[in-house]
Amino acid sequence: MKANISILGLFFSLLFLLASCGEEDVDIYPVTSPGDSTEEFEALLLNSTVTNLTITKLMDGEQKPLGAIVALAGAPRSSAVNYTYEIIEPTTIAASAYQSSGTGSIPSGELTGQLPIMLDLDQFEIGVPEAITIRLTGSNEVGVVSSNEVTYNFAVVCPSDLAGTYTATTTGSSTDGCCPGEYSSTATVTVSGSGGSYTISDFSAGLYLDWYGVYGITAAFETDGRLSGAIVDICGDVSGTFGEPFGSNVTLVGSSDASTGVITYQWTNGFGDTGLVTLTPQ
Repeated sequence: MKANISILGLFFSLLFLLASCGEEDVDIYPVTSPGDSTEEFEALLLNSTVTNLTITKLMDGEQKPLGAIVALAGAPRSSAVNYTYEIIEPTTIAASAYQSSGTGSIPSGELTGQLPIMLDLDQFEIGVPEAITIRLTGSNEVGVVSSNEVTYNFAVVCPSDLAGTYTATTTGSSTDGCCPGEYSSTATVTVSGSGGSYTISDFSAGLYLDWYGVYGITAAFETDGRLSGAIVDICGDVSGTFGEPFGSNVTLVGSSDASTGVITYQWTNGFGDTGLVTLTPQ
């Protein structure tokens, strides 16, 4: 009876290890060398705690692994632990978008290994959620194989780092009678955020302050966020839709240049006012 309790305790220790992704690796068995297994009970498990994955695309023609992990509930082996798996429904990606042999292995002396599924990143739309479901089906080396099915959700993204302080030059046109038909100005704006999601401190880059001071627009509107605009940067394509102080929505479309750091965009509000803004890193 005590031996059975010990076996169950060791198994649940592995589940705790999988749930502690990112923490320092710890040995769940008092094993001095690969192959010194102290128990006969062993199993393979798909990691079901880290199922939301992000895959960064750096260039065209790139292939990268899915990043799913298979773990061994047992002592490290002196030889690789081979296994088989299958891809099942629900899966949203086409068979041509990935390479999968249906077999994999955990290296000798290790408790985990990466599932050998390679993705062709060119076949995925940037930022669009995808899903792939995997089931382990067998192993010649391990007595018990988990039959759990795990769905991994992922999206292909591009690296983005737009946060910083910029010098803004802008040219715009207002439909209001208070303001000149064509107007240019310079200002300092900040971009905050990370990972492709950002906020511009003043989307108009000074135009609202110059145009609509007569209607109560002051510098406080920038500091308290009423002139801010939320944008996303997806592989150099910048866009956003957000409100402005007079109640209409602003549509913003532009681009970012990874080599220079310059952001260029055009915005239009619900009244037909428009501006062309260039942000140059300070």
